[in-house]
Amino acid sequence: MTKLMNSPDGISGPVNIGDLVEFTIRDLANLVIKMPPSKSKLIFLTLPENDPVKRKSDIPLIMSLTEWEPVIELEAGLNETIDYFRKAM
Repeated sequence: MTKLMNSPDGISGPVNIGDLVEFTIRDLANLVIKMPPSKSKLIFLTLPENDPVKRKSDIPLIMSLTEWEPVIELEAGLNETIDYFRKAM
């Protein structure tokens, strides 16, 4: 984030940070529920008007601006996050 904040003034607009592998929010939610076995259930509501149907991270842009690239796989990152919150609670 610091490298991006210190990038040249000509860089503006949103820069997505994500994963090279695309997955749905449903896939992510199911994974989060499965990892520490949870009794949580997904609830599906009507999407807001004009809600984007698909979002795609622009990893090459963030990589070219900052020389950053994702190195932690999703499940490993989720495990670390879950462990952090378990200890914090």
